[in-house]
Amino acid sequence: MTNSINQNDDVDAAVQWMLKGRVYASGLQKYLPKTCQDLLSGKVTPEKVADDLDTIYAVKKFSYMGMGGMGWDEDDVRDCGIFVAHAAMPQKFWRAVGISDKGTSINHDFSLTFLSIYTKKAEAFPKMDLKVLVKQATDETCEEWAGRLDKLFFRGKKGAFLKKSPVYHIEPRRFEEHGMPLQKLKRTQANLDMRRDVKRTCILHAAKDVILGVYHIKKTCWQCKQNKDNVSLQVCGKCNVASYCSRDCQVEAWKQGHKTACKNLRSKFEEFQKSLKIVDDAHDGMETVVSEGFILNDGVAMMSFGELLCDRV
Repeated sequence: MTNSINQNDDVDAAVQWMLKGRVYASGLQKYLPKTCQDLLSGKVTPEKVADDLDTIYAVKKFSYMGMGGMGWDEDDVRDCGIFVAHAAMPQKFWRAVGISDKGTSINHDFSLTFLSIYTKKAEAFPKMDLKVLVKQATDETCEEWAGRLDKLFFRGKKGAFLKKSPVYHIEPRRFEEHGMPLQKLKRTQANLDMRRDVKRTCILHAAKDVILGVYHIKKTCWQCKQNKDNVSLQVCGKCNVASYCSRDCQVEAWKQGHKTACKNLRSKFEEFQKSLKIVDDAHDGMETVVSEGFILNDGVAMMSFGELLCDRV
């Protein structure tokens, strides 16, 4: 087990949660409670937790490890398979079916065969040269499909497809040329690195928020200031922000000034909802998003951007 991640935490469950979207403090508290205790006690640092958890996440998420030591997303390799399928088909294929439903179906199934063969080879030979790996996977895919494509497009003439395919049995170095499958894979590396940077940044901010007590703030009654871990707080129905542990606390808060602040908090809440969409759009575009926020009232400290609302939108 990685040092900073407590061995009593269920790391697999945490990774499954991370795969669903944003990483935030309350999620870390839920899925890695022992590690969060270590953060609060100072046994581990947010930076170390971010590094180790990002590494674990990458091993789970990016399972293709045969490319010069780099991990690749399954979607990236599948996209490459689609590119290989297009590149492998001879002109007769495109004249016969082109981009029709039949042609699209053949290309799709061909790419899945490439994905399967490539995956097995990448796992069996993790240090194989990338050009050789892609070439071998492409050649074996062509050979597996040769009989069917000979029947469909070459009147059953054995070996016709392999002879006409532009990518079968070419030199490995040619896969690095412009427009070839390897170029497709290489273009994904920048996107992959950016996605990993975004994920690590999210983990780091979440770990820092654990130390700052953001999760505990969410579990604190706005009136009596008591932390209510085991109580479901009641949210004000007007502003949808202020939280109370009981009806009595809510009534007392209304008398003491929440009645005046409620409308303003509702406006801030709506601004938060709009901002969350900006964050999601930025996340989809793989741009790094930093933690932001503002003070909601005198008893509530600075909150991580979107943290307060993640369970309510």
